[in-house]
Amino acid sequence: MLAGYPFSDGWRRLDSFTIIDKKTGKEIDLISDLPAGYTALFNPFCEERNGEAIVEHKGCLVENDIATIHGIIILLHEIGHAIDFERCEKKEERDKWEDMTFENIRTDEDFEFCVSKERNASAYMLKKIKPLIRSGVISKEDILYCIHGTIAGRDNSLWIKIKNRIGDMLDVYF
Repeated sequence: MLAGYPFSDGWRRLDSFTIIDKKTGKEIDLISDLPAGYTALFNPFCEERNGEAIVEHKGCLVENDIATIHGIIILLHEIGHAIDFERCEKKEERDKWEDMTFENIRTDEDFEFCVSKERNASAYMLKKIKPLIRSGVISKEDILYCIHGTIAGRDNSLWIKIKNRIGDMLDVYF
């Protein structure tokens, strides 16, 4: 799976994943943009709606069945994180990208950096599923459900701010 990363039972490697756009009949390869050396993994038995890009292990994890709309949304969001990380050119940028999470924000600049990471990942996901949005397969409510599910249980005001910022971004697509 991913070297050095502890896994519980049920994880599956995703080597290819295409869906058909109902409107055009074209195939959409959902993992074609996965950065070189990265692995996509999912756990169809997990009831969570979470995902994680583990860049130090070059992995994108989805705790959901990827045969669902929500699993697809989460997968593409995590691939977006991996792409965003790989665009960092300097070691300092990569270190900051890995170290800066919502749990250790101390300044407004830290917050904006974390927001930009989430917005970049969400923008990639939205771009990739745009044909599915246009054809009505994926709705704004589906996307918000994933965002809210990820944030559920985190009553921290920073998480509420990020949810609102990403929610505002969706208005461009709907």
